[in-house]
Amino acid sequence: MVFRIVCLLICASLTGLPAMASGPLPEDLQTITTERYRQALAVDPDNSTLRYYLGVNLLAREQFAEAARELRRAWPAYAKSVEANYNLALALAGSGDSDSALIYLQQAEDLGAAKQPETYPIAAVYYNIALDQLNHDRPQQAAELLEHALQLPGPKTEIHRLLGDIFLRLGDEQRSEAHWLAVLKETPEDPDARDYLYTLRYNRGLELLESAPEQARDQFLAALEVNPEAPLPHYYLAFLAYQKQDCGTTLDQLQQAGDQLPESTRESLDAMAFNCAARLLEQERPELAQRALKLLEASPSSEIQSHFLAGNIHLALKNYEQARNEYLQVLQKDPGHTGATLNLLKADQGTSDRLFEEGRDLYRSGAYLQAIARFEQCLRINPAYPMARDYLEQSR
Repeated sequence: MVFRIVCLLICASLTGLPAMASGPLPEDLQTITTERYRQALAVDPDNSTLRYYLGVNLLAREQFAEAARELRRAWPAYAKSVEANYNLALALAGSGDSDSALIYLQQAEDLGAAKQPETYPIAAVYYNIALDQLNHDRPQQAAELLEHALQLPGPKTEIHRLLGDIFLRLGDEQRSEAHWLAVLKETPEDPDARDYLYTLRYNRGLELLESAPEQARDQFLAALEVNPEAPLPHYYLAFLAYQKQDCGTTLDQLQQAGDQLPESTRESLDAMAFNCAARLLEQERPELAQRALKLLEASPSSEIQSHFLAGNIHLALKNYEQARNEYLQVLQKDPGHTGATLNLLKADQGTSDRLFEEGRDLYRSGAYLQAIARFEQCLRINPAYPMARDYLEQSR
């Protein structure tokens, strides 16, 4: 964003000069006025007042090079004037002579321009000169000007924004982050500030991933503060937790990453989810292990393992029917799977026990039709189940 610099036609305080109208004149009237000043100066070339007015008139018409020439010739008579130095700085900046503009802008500042920011928005002039420095590939000089502008009265957001971008280009990430944080503080929903901060923190986390994992963790968490919906920080937080064998946190972070992770992470995600679930089962924590099931459902590469693991988790939770369904799916794809074959027997036994108990309770309450259905289900799974056939006969 380029600040619009107000071209100040301020002459009233200059010694011996009458006050001028502050509003812009129509173009044709400006042209006539310019010519009249030129004609007057042809008669009286040493008249500094006329020359200054001509320079101000040319500045209002954005004829910067000519304005700078006339204002510079008039300047010795008004060297101690804030207005004259400020207007000459504007003209020089507009003509592309930034180095000279800075000399007169500094003099205007020394004479008290900064104390009247509504009249002399010199911070905005520094900003535009900084843009010119950037256009000439001088980012360090631009940064110095902008940092000086921050010390002056006036809006700060766009200055912080440009400094954040410059320092990132200069490789100074810490200072870049500080300026983008300042932007975010002033405009909390600013998308550019959030994007820059997220990128800085996420990339820093990647750089620290192997050498300083705890610091990397802090950076990924900080990245999520400005972009809570981003999946990759959750993925790397899961990876860091997995390295510490913190399976609960690993699965929690993978769940928060959701289904937005790139396909390139699929294999490692599956491995982390599967291994964590297996470890939690060994630790007799099936409730936590259950978190892995949804993660593994979406993985065609580990379908058999996923069904087998799901069966084991349901078996540990005594969800026998769900466990049985999972083992049957394993055996459908791999009939020789030993683990599924053995655990299916356990699931069958658990399912049969539950069906028999439900049938017996229904029988005792007089709900014979429902009891018959339970006993028949029990016998379909285990035809030799003790007492189930006797109860079935009595129910009929």
